[in-house]
Amino acid sequence: ERITAADHFQDVRYLRFAIDEGQGAIWGPGDCAVLRPRNLSADVDEFLTTVGWTDKADLPLRISPRNTATPAWPQPVTLRWLCTNYFDIMGVPRRSFFEMLSYFSPSVEERDKLREFSSSAGQDDLLAYCMRPRRTVTEVLGDFPRTAPAIPLSYVFDVFPVIAERSFSISSAECPAYVDLTVGIVEYKTIMQRVRRGVCTKWLAQMRVGETLSMRFARGTMQLPPASTPIIMVGPGTGIAAFMSFIQSRPGADNYLFFGCRSENKDFYYRERLQRWADEGSLHLYCAFSRDGPTKVYVQDRIREYSQVVWSLVASQGAVIFVSGNANRMPDDVRQAFADVVAANNPDMSTDDASNYIAGLVKDGRYQEECWY
Repeated sequence: ERITAADHFQDVRYLRFAIDEGQGAIWGPGDCAVLRPRNLSADVDEFLTTVGWTDKADLPLRISPRNTATPAWPQPVTLRWLCTNYFDIMGVPRRSFFEMLSYFSPSVEERDKLREFSSSAGQDDLLAYCMRPRRTVTEVLGDFPRTAPAIPLSYVFDVFPVIAERSFSISSAECPAYVDLTVGIVEYKTIMQRVRRGVCTKWLAQMRVGETLSMRFARGTMQLPPASTPIIMVGPGTGIAAFMSFIQSRPGADNYLFFGCRSENKDFYYRERLQRWADEGSLHLYCAFSRDGPTKVYVQDRIREYSQVVWSLVASQGAVIFVSGNANRMPDDVRQAFADVVAANNPDMSTDDASNYIAGLVKDGRYQEECWY
């Protein structure tokens, strides 16, 4: 289900996955669901065509592991299966990828260029060619048409990177039947004005009801205190994901949420649920809609606005603070806002003392951050 307006620039989804009976899945508030995405069939077809493997894509392969940790792959394995489920053909290749390609290139011109990209002296050129425009493995191979079909099948595991797992904060209370996720669909334009979509979120966005996937659970970095301890949650944007789990796991407790987004009518995620919990007394909700008024208002501004409430919770009631969301500027701005709250309620305290107070909360586990780029 899309939880942003249809005309909003960002597509954010609420996803629910049913858990097979008897799986014994164990997870709790603040934990993460870990997925290994798959490449879409159209992307796989383009890759196979680029490297000239279309005619052998569905032939069975015999793979002999170098160690005893044999992957749980179907038998027989095919190139198409590997390119769909294992190789990161849509990722941005690293320097070592160009070095490996240079060993197999039959073209002097292409080999020299690949060696240049993999050399220390060629890193500025590699940055301009590959990293800045986010050029994919498939696109790079297309730029080296003599090298691509020369890659030996026996070296595919050495040449191509593996699809990395992705972690998402769980947005539901602990339940053996299902798990909820809040996922922002990654889409942007490169400096070449080409549209790029995240491998994992693109895959999740096109899934249909009834499709299956593998998922494991991992311990999150944020740990809830006892229900008797108040919590202050700061979760702009998709930073709210883990806090949906927190709130549902603490019915009737003192839960304070500072949520921020651009517009109340465009990207106020879980609006109805949050307002219902606030009406029922399970949540104290403070919102910042940065584009709805004449001036921009962010979560840090709301924290300062409710300075006395925040200070009472922290100083008198031992509240634990949680901050989650984009790691660019937000964590520093929010931490400064809490330091300003400390200073505003303690006139004799210096700016440094206020910052040290927050540092003490971090040390004691009463100020926890889980942020990402």
